Amino acid sequence: MKNNKKLSTKQTLKIAAIGLPATLLGILAIGSSNEMAALLVFAIVCAAYFLPTIWACKENHHNKNSIAVINFFLGWTFIGWVVALAMAGTKSR
Repeated sequence: MKNNKKLSTKQTLKIAAIGLPATLLGILAIGSSNEMAALLVFAIVCAAYFLPTIWACKENHHNKNSIAVINFFLGWTFIGWVVALAMAGTKSR
């Protein structure tokens, strides 16, 4: 039996709000080393950088491939990132 239920934005934010502190606590429990902290920062930066692509894929946007390409190649300019985010925020067909 396949579950096709999508998470709402509010539910996704709740999961992120629980997951990030849990990850931080896990790192502290292991023993905070510079490598672990660097890995956590890298994961957070990557997630923030690809936020428009993640959002477009989550919403099954009709231009998700274009958004991903713009985000990947122009996201570092910040203007490209804002354009990709604005495109991801438009309504899907």
